[in-house]
Amino acid sequence: MLEPERYYNKVIILLSSCILFNIILFVNIHPIVNLLFGAFVLLSLFILVGKLLTQFFDVFRKSNYFLPFVFGYSSFSLVFFILALMRIFNKISFLVVINLIYIGIISLEVFEIVRSRKENGSPLFTPFFKGINLKSIKAYFQDNLPLLLIFGGHLFFRFILLLFGSELGVDTFRFNYLASVLIQESYLSFSPTIVSLLKLDVYGEFPIPVTQIASFSLLGSFPTEYSVFLNSLFLSIIGIGSFWFYTKFVFHFNQKKLIIATALYTFAPLFLKFTDWTISGRSIVLAFIPLIFYTTEVFLKNKKWEYLLVTILLFIILLFSHRMALLWLYYLAIRILISLLLKIKFFKTKPNRILIVHYVLQVVGLSLLLLPIVLWFVGNSSFIYPWYIVFEDQVPFFDPEQTTSTFLSGVMLFSNYFMLYGSRLLFALVLGFLEFLSLPFNYSKICFSSKDSQIKKYLSLKFATAILLLFIFRGAYLYQAIFPFLAILSVFALQRIYNSLLWLHHQIAKTKMKVNLKKVLTNKNFRVSLLVIFVILPGVLIEFYRYDFFALKDGNVNEQYLTQETREFAEYLDNNYENKTFYVEFVRLSLQLAALRPNNNRYIPTQSELYPSYGYMSLEEKPILRMPFDSIAQIYQLFFAPFTYPNATNIKEVQRIADYSVNSSHFQEMQLKYDIDYVIIVNEGESAKLFSELYQREVFCYTSEHYKIVDLSNLGT
Repeated sequence: MLEPERYYNKVIILLSSCILFNIILFVNIHPIVNLLFGAFVLLSLFILVGKLLTQFFDVFRKSNYFLPFVFGYSSFSLVFFILALMRIFNKISFLVVINLIYIGIISLEVFEIVRSRKENGSPLFTPFFKGINLKSIKAYFQDNLPLLLIFGGHLFFRFILLLFGSELGVDTFRFNYLASVLIQESYLSFSPTIVSLLKLDVYGEFPIPVTQIASFSLLGSFPTEYSVFLNSLFLSIIGIGSFWFYTKFVFHFNQKKLIIATALYTFAPLFLKFTDWTISGRSIVLAFIPLIFYTTEVFLKNKKWEYLLVTILLFIILLFSHRMALLWLYYLAIRILISLLLKIKFFKTKPNRILIVHYVLQVVGLSLLLLPIVLWFVGNSSFIYPWYIVFEDQVPFFDPEQTTSTFLSGVMLFSNYFMLYGSRLLFALVLGFLEFLSLPFNYSKICFSSKDSQIKKYLSLKFATAILLLFIFRGAYLYQAIFPFLAILSVFALQRIYNSLLWLHHQIAKTKMKVNLKKVLTNKNFRVSLLVIFVILPGVLIEFYRYDFFALKDGNVNEQYLTQETREFAEYLDNNYENKTFYVEFVRLSLQLAALRPNNNRYIPTQSELYPSYGYMSLEEKPILRMPFDSIAQIYQLFFAPFTYPNATNIKEVQRIADYSVNSSHFQEMQLKYDIDYVIIVNEGESAKLFSELYQREVFCYTSEHYKIVDLSNLGT
């Protein structure tokens, strides 16, 4: 039984949290102050509610803070989602629901205090926080130092971003805008049907990222931009702890391997990209996927229904966050497949044979990934064109029918493909090389254990990477999906490299050379230096480069963050225009303006197929399947949005407006069709004909350093 003073500690924290919640829900003191108070309120709620929930699970009960925090975060995510579905997503509902939660938890804690005092026969009242002292704090830090150091690195990185940066990314601006719509409308007006909620149609949107941002902002009375920051911080905590728990439970890594594995995953550029100051469905999936793998393994080991229930609830959260949630079903299918294969005599006697199949698939996958290089050397149009159909949506600047030289066709295809996906190639080659090195010579020592369950888990990861690698050339999601598997397998590769260097030391020792390689390898400072230089610093530096603090690129859709000029521009538009439609040169800017000032005007993006939902979707329109299709690329797109609507906006038609001359009948027709009042030009409008022509006319009704507005009614066309 817990000591009575510990109950008092929880009660005082709960009371403080409850009082602060009721203040900041309606009082906007200062955005930063509200953010800090809101972080305290949410952390206390998540942990204390989570502690109650983890009491029902033997395995999870051992965790003091992390798993309770995740359980609380997940529970509130579902609660906020349900409130949005019930069309009561507002401050009054938050006031009632959260105060009821506070009352319930405080009542339980007081009951435990009274019960404990009666059983022990001691006085009811004891000093607050009696059990908390410097000695206990020091002991906690010593026991959890590696995890705290990793999180401290993430916290420091985000503190720098808070001082010098802002939220980043097209997805972030879109979700920011939709969160503002949700706060205003009190329900998910942009995704009113189950088809839309699962983003199976061309207008739908995943609701969980939106409800998370909106709920934090509503609860703490701070802007949605700070809500994105806070949620990113929470997701980084979940990602760090999830990967630590998963690798420890499944592969029984010691502390050194746990540190390496967690650092490889959470300081990788991919993980930082989605959890710095940004929000995307992929942010939630990358943070939670190790956790759902962990709960799956706990269920497979214990065979208790409550662990299956937890896993399913986590899957529901991920399913309404992003379609990458299907990675869990894929992982589960691979685990079942490997278990069945190992029951076959051919593989049961020699499990290594499964690895032969794995490496055959891996070679095929890498061949498809590097296919453009082959095309470059072949330079034969009859060979290039069929494969161009496979890649057509990934090389938009290449059209083989417009080129006269077959060799040039191959060069253009390769250069465009590498330009768009060079980082993915590099990522696949580096981690793929490490994954290849994880092949053991002595199979029984794969996981540093000869247990059959360890072999199944290891083979599942190897097989999962091989199958995904077959299709990695098809899209960004696949190389992101393969990332968690490669991060774990890379630890085995590093262990093999370490063992090889120790073997080299023994070989050197047999000679007369005075080189003590073992002393260097076992030196703690040397290992920490390697971890910092080759794992942590690259990811952090790449993120700082991505933020591009020193040289802003106005034409870059994915790397431009909010500037002071953009904020002032949005404020100007909001104060001087009402219910107007602006045709914006870049999708990034259109989404930023919509996110900063969501209530007034309409901004149409022009250079991306990303088209945010504005206003309401008619429930009278019935979705139809996007059939038939006449190319492989369309089959691929069918996976992302299989349904459309009879009168759906033609995205390509909207994009083509920028290519029309301002005097053409096509432009005037589109202007009337989409009710375009103004055009916003960035810099000198060099991206397309329309903007270039308007810039040359110099008939601006507004100008700033980078932005210009043209009133189409004043053109006299």
